[in-house]
Amino acid sequence: MRLIKIIFHTILLSFLTLSVFAQNQLLELQTNKGRIYKNYLKTSYELSNYDDWLSRDDIYFKGVKYPFGGLLDQCHCQIDINGDGLEDIFYNDLNDISDINRFLATSINKSPSVFMNTGTKMEKIDWTGPSIIDPMASEILVGDFNNDSLPDLFSIVAYDTPNGIEGDYQISNLLLNSKDGFKTVIEFPHQAGYHHTGCSGDIDNDGDLDVIMFNFGYWENFITSKILWNDGNANFTFSEAGFSRIAPVHRSQLFDVNKDGFLDLVISQPLAKYHVDIMWGNGKDFDLSNSSSFETIDYPVGSVIDIDFTDVDNNGMAEIILSGHATSYVSPIDSTHTNVYYIQLFQSDDNGKTFTNKTKQYFDVTSFPRFANMSVKDLDKNGKTDIYSGDRKDSIRWEWNETKFIYKYPKTLNPPIISDYEFKNNFNINIIWKGLNPSELYEDSQIVKWAIYWSDKQWTDTSLVSKIYVSAKDALFDEGLNQFVIEATSKEMYIRVAAIDVFGVVSGLSNLLNVTIPKPIITSATVCEQNNLTIVGTDFFGITGINIGDYPVDYKILSGNIILAELSEGQSGSISLISITDTLTYSDIKTISSPSQALSINGNNSPYYNTIETYNVPEIDGVTFEWTFPQGWELISGSNTNIVQVKIGTTDGTIKVSPSAICGSLEQVSLPVAVYTYVPDDNFQKALREIGIDIGNEVDAVLTSSVMNVSDLNVESKVIRDLTGIQDFESLKRLDCSNNQLEVLDLSKNIQLEELSCSGNKLNSLDISKNDSLKALFCDGNKLTELNVTQNKVLYSLGCGVNPLTSLNVSQNKELVLLSIYSSTISSIDLSQNSHLFLFHCGFNQLTNLDISKNLELRELACDANQITKLDLSKNTKLTHVICNGNKLTSLNLKNGNNSTLTEMYADGNPDLTCINVDNPSLSETYTDWHKDITANYSNNCVSTGIELLELNKSIVVKPNPSGGIFSIEGLPANQKNNISVHTIDGKLIRSKISNSANEIIDLSNNDAGIYMLQINGQDFKISKK
Repeated sequence: MRLIKIIFHTILLSFLTLSVFAQNQLLELQTNKGRIYKNYLKTSYELSNYDDWLSRDDIYFKGVKYPFGGLLDQCHCQIDINGDGLEDIFYNDLNDISDINRFLATSINKSPSVFMNTGTKMEKIDWTGPSIIDPMASEILVGDFNNDSLPDLFSIVAYDTPNGIEGDYQISNLLLNSKDGFKTVIEFPHQAGYHHTGCSGDIDNDGDLDVIMFNFGYWENFITSKILWNDGNANFTFSEAGFSRIAPVHRSQLFDVNKDGFLDLVISQPLAKYHVDIMWGNGKDFDLSNSSSFETIDYPVGSVIDIDFTDVDNNGMAEIILSGHATSYVSPIDSTHTNVYYIQLFQSDDNGKTFTNKTKQYFDVTSFPRFANMSVKDLDKNGKTDIYSGDRKDSIRWEWNETKFIYKYPKTLNPPIISDYEFKNNFNINIIWKGLNPSELYEDSQIVKWAIYWSDKQWTDTSLVSKIYVSAKDALFDEGLNQFVIEATSKEMYIRVAAIDVFGVVSGLSNLLNVTIPKPIITSATVCEQNNLTIVGTDFFGITGINIGDYPVDYKILSGNIILAELSEGQSGSISLISITDTLTYSDIKTISSPSQALSINGNNSPYYNTIETYNVPEIDGVTFEWTFPQGWELISGSNTNIVQVKIGTTDGTIKVSPSAICGSLEQVSLPVAVYTYVPDDNFQKALREIGIDIGNEVDAVLTSSVMNVSDLNVESKVIRDLTGIQDFESLKRLDCSNNQLEVLDLSKNIQLEELSCSGNKLNSLDISKNDSLKALFCDGNKLTELNVTQNKVLYSLGCGVNPLTSLNVSQNKELVLLSIYSSTISSIDLSQNSHLFLFHCGFNQLTNLDISKNLELRELACDANQITKLDLSKNTKLTHVICNGNKLTSLNLKNGNNSTLTEMYADGNPDLTCINVDNPSLSETYTDWHKDITANYSNNCVSTGIELLELNKSIVVKPNPSGGIFSIEGLPANQKNNISVHTIDGKLIRSKISNSANEIIDLSNNDAGIYMLQINGQDFKISKK
């Protein structure tokens, strides 16, 4: 019968569409929808060898790759939460917490993280389960602990609390699953302790999963390690079972090592040397007196991170595989102490009495880049056992080849790239390269240094890289640098950058850079009266000496194009410039005298900001000029010459010229300058003067320095026609230029603007697309035919009424609180995205429909003088003022359950409105500030009594419909008896009469609300109630 049920559910599952859990959805487990789960009545070790190994690269949150800080390790588990056959991730760890300062808080009870598997990626959703004390598990055990066929989670808690003391009491817990998700948590406060590891399995063979918890801090908090015996309903009985004196345990697993049908307990302990103990199971508990033990880890200090099992020799006794890391390993590169990750295999040839380290026999590589937990399984399903790491699904480290585990993990990813180089000083070459972050380029390798290698001979990756590494000059650099300097040694150099790992091995090699040292060129050589020689040219790099005639001279390289040399008395002859590339001879040497001409700077001393100006001094042979400008000015051309072009900045100050003469000296000269902003409108300039802004001495201008830091500017009602100059108010946040005569307003440079009032002008257009900080805009009373506010996403107040606008898109203005489009020509508006809207004025437009059902914060609504026929305000419970008079309303629903706060209401001027839906009709009649037409009534159910004549004939009319109860029938056949009757929907007669006239009245005022059928002259006509 059980087999039949399983087959039935499997068939049903294949035909059902399984819903994918999206963000913020509840964690539902619905076994009645064809969802089935695998067998979770297994050991925690078996269930930790997951069906699919998931990658950090597949984890997302709100559609963006999740910033996962650490590795997926024993602090996470994979579990099919929703029964769709795909394993999801449950995570409790510091690495998932972006704010590390949480450790300094008084509470650390953060919700766990849940990532649902969509089949292509992992999407994070909100936790909707119970609150958990000390949720940061050091190990999570998966299993069906209450025998309901659903996977539960037992969290072993051992993380340090804020004061960092291992002995602190911390509470482990059990999350029980149900068809409605994780709803129940069982806590174990009386077993609180620093529980670092644990395991689960059916120790006593009674069909229930038992749990073992090891307290790592026993010597401080005296909480003993225990077995938790399960009665099958997640009720546990605690027993020390001889564990009370076991030393601290790092890792533990339950596994039938000797294949006798009983679970054995394997633990690792950090004693003087790391120990592994096997406590043999007997179907009831463990034989502690007859345990096996062996030492592990050849390194000085280390720990076991994971314990795994395999039977490579098929002798019925499982080999034990240990993986972990060791510290105090000395790097051959720089003698630093680092972590080394290792793997070891121990084998028994005497049925478990002793175990021997057979790592070298079975592994070709035993130390490697960092990892999380190791697992043993045929991950790629090629028939060969894999050993792989838990931080990414493509991380197969070793694969069995029938005699040995062969290392497969890639050692090199994305090598560094040399992007450019530049010459510095005389012999130094600055190499610029990309690839700064080893964690990105070499995601799991231990890159500790970057190195550069070079040679005067071309070499390739394979032919000479080892020779260059050993014999060439090398330089090691910290990871944070992206450029370094090497010394030029020949005219041709071949350069590579490499990453060096902790073992001193080249772990990644860049592209080959070929650097050719250029030959120097001399353009002039000048000797002054003092026997100083100045050589001017290009590419003065790699210079090893200078001779004049047959004798060397002392020299100094000032830059890549100037050399100064000192001649001896009477020394003469051609120049020999010796470099690593060649020897250059130059003989055209000129002799000059000291300059006597006085200097002065020519140019505009009152320039406009952000313009290009030219300045000059007289040209003098043998003299170069160093120009200095006020802060913020930009030199365009003419460096070190007598003529320069410069872009004017905002700062007033002084232009200075410092001449440098080959012979003699010249005094520095200067020119005071004041920077102005062009203001052509006299009224604008006058307004600025009136509010205290220094306009300086220029016509049609103000001092730029006086406007640059202005944050508030009010020039309202100043008869201003042109606001040119406003662009230089770069700090402006609030501008009021309303009630002027502006036809154009350019605010594209005022990017800090937050509030703008430009109402009452003559603006035909207004571009505020660059003002993305704008929070308030009032542009009423202009000539705007369109207004684009889609780029102003922080806008909260918008007044744009009394403009010929025909449409307005406010879908991107989700912070909008106040909106007024009063007296425009807008026929429709979408307010569905404006959930914060507080006040909305849209009177005197052409609206025929108005939906404000999404605007639940709305207090004031003015929609008078439109063409609206129906207005439903039943969801707007915070309304205080409603003005909807002068429309074409036939339906008005004010029944929102909070009419007492509606202090003002105008609904008059709607002749077709006969009924207004309210909370309390009689109380509404007493409201003195509620106004309606005399023909309209208040009701709490305006759709109560109504007759709609859908098809009588073209001459008969029933009105009004709906009605408060009085219906008028017009156009009855004349000169005959007309039999008229009204029936309930179930056929009961409630009214009948015979009429000889063409018009009749039907009064249903005293009848209940409902649908009624109308008969005229024996014929049934289709009618329905509104």
